[in-house]
Amino acid sequence: MRERNQKVFSATSFAYMSSKNSLDAVFRLKQYLKSDKVYISKYDFSDYFGSISTGFIEEKVLSSGDFLLTKFEERVVRSYLGHEYIKRDGTSGRRSMGTPQGNSVSLFVANAVGHHLDSSLDKLSGNYIRYADDSVLVNYSYEDAIGAISAYRDFSRDTGVTVNQVKTTGVSIFSQRDEEMRTVSKMDFLGYQFSEGGATISNAGVERIKKRCAQILYESLILYPERHKSLNCKRIDGNRLDWDFVSSIHRLRSYINGPYSNAQLQDFLDGRKRIKALSGCVSYYCLVDSITDFSNLDGWLVWAIKRALTKRAKLIKKYCGNANWTELTSQELISGSWFDRDKFDYDVSLPSFVLALRASKKCWAQHGALGVEKPDDGSSG
Repeated sequence: MRERNQKVFSATSFAYMSSKNSLDAVFRLKQYLKSDKVYISKYDFSDYFGSISTGFIEEKVLSSGDFLLTKFEERVVRSYLGHEYIKRDGTSGRRSMGTPQGNSVSLFVANAVGHHLDSSLDKLSGNYIRYADDSVLVNYSYEDAIGAISAYRDFSRDTGVTVNQVKTTGVSIFSQRDEEMRTVSKMDFLGYQFSEGGATISNAGVERIKKRCAQILYESLILYPERHKSLNCKRIDGNRLDWDFVSSIHRLRSYINGPYSNAQLQDFLDGRKRIKALSGCVSYYCLVDSITDFSNLDGWLVWAIKRALTKRAKLIKKYCGNANWTELTSQELISGSWFDRDKFDYDVSLPSFVLALRASKKCWAQHGALGVEKPDDGSSG
């Protein structure tokens, strides 16, 4: 249903489309914001999937003739909208509103319902980006910005979906200077932060990356000995070699760089290697205009690893008292020079956020959205 109706949906709707993704939405928004004076409005709905009126779906999606659906598909959608359920306490009932999440039918229904909001906004001046229930309006006059408010109010009334007042900003001027009305200098959308200086990774995006890296280190180095009060000392070499740490570096590299080593990324940047697509967490941020946040992440990663290794050293001493363990310096960690086992050909140099970003930007320049793959860890949320 989604494939067949892609041409029906608005060009500014980006969620759940095989031909478009969130990076396309970010790229479009960057273009819209390039103007001397911009009025922006952010809108978000509360429990979008769960609160859509079933009557609205029946009338405006299934019976309207606006979408290309077979009779069988209509019956399938209706079965999802009115399914029976049993709660954990044993009581049962039948769904009377919303569409259940976790299936492809709900993705089509969400886009089809949102299409009616898109149709109203398409009739107004200005531009907008909608990604499921999250949208940004960009207008170039205050009158046009105010006109969009009624479109959201009518949509909320007709569908039963309420506007999230916490995440909805109302009309503001997008500027670094104080203007004649409420002014915002920064705006977050889909993991990016936009300002007059360009696009950067949002603070929430930085925290998600840090959280995942910290989780990898904790799972690899701390979790097992703390939980089970023991440690496999066979994985500890007397001369500063911890195979669990080697494993954690490979996991971090896979998360940050995707399947490529630092040397392979550098070869790609120097024109000695061809890469069609990158899949690490950094690849999603190929549209940022500054490397500062990623340089800071490189420094943070060294700090986080040293902190984890300090705790790991205490556990090694506790459970493997004979191990001659010495903590690694920052330079040894970055370069991987501490690993001097000739019989093992392992690259243990730390992955670099800046290097991955440079490679991602080149992939975007060469292949567009096909050159970067959105990570599955929620980094763009």
